[in-house]
Amino acid sequence: MGTYGTPAAGKFDITAQPSTALNITFSNGSVTNGSNSMTIDTFTSNSTTASNTTDTSGKLALNVGANLNVGANQAARTYNGTYTVTVNY
Repeated sequence: MGTYGTPAAGKFDITAQPSTALNITFSNGSVTNGSNSMTIDTFTSNSTTASNTTDTSGKLALNVGANLNVGANQAARTYNGTYTVTVNY
């Protein structure tokens, strides 16, 4: 299978009140192209429970990675899809 595009972490800029503790969770997702699909799971991020707090200007930069589960005979195509990031404060 060839490589299409450049893999990169998802980037989110979160804004809340200064020094606000946040609870960040992820829900599995999927990508599709017609009848072809792959799942997205096992999320990682640069944020931990100890660092899930906005800075003194109320901002937190969140970088997200995950596993893309590619099948042995996965069709080489452009896939689009979603996953959910939930931020509670």
